[in-house]
Amino acid sequence: MRYIIAAVVLAVFVYVSFGASKSVYKIWRLSRIKSAEEKTLKSAQGEKKQLELEIERLKSDSLYIEEIAREEYGMIKEGEEVFQITLPDSSSGGKK
Repeated sequence: MRYIIAAVVLAVFVYVSFGASKSVYKIWRLSRIKSAEEKTLKSAQGEKKQLELEIERLKSDSLYIEEIAREEYGMIKEGEEVFQITLPDSSSGGKK
């Protein structure tokens, strides 16, 4: 009878030990996932804030809109002239 009780106690101990180690691993893994997701969330929140600031600038800052139009779209004001300067082709050594 003592051997049966000892075997049952040992079996329960082994079962609890393995179950606990699985739980510890699961908690550790979920903690790492949570940390990564929090980092992603923080990055997205920063990007959202930048986009909100840009929206406000686009709504209220005409000089900013002009700057974007000039830089990204090559637009000019009425009455301005555009000069395009081309450099000699470097592959021919500057000789033609």
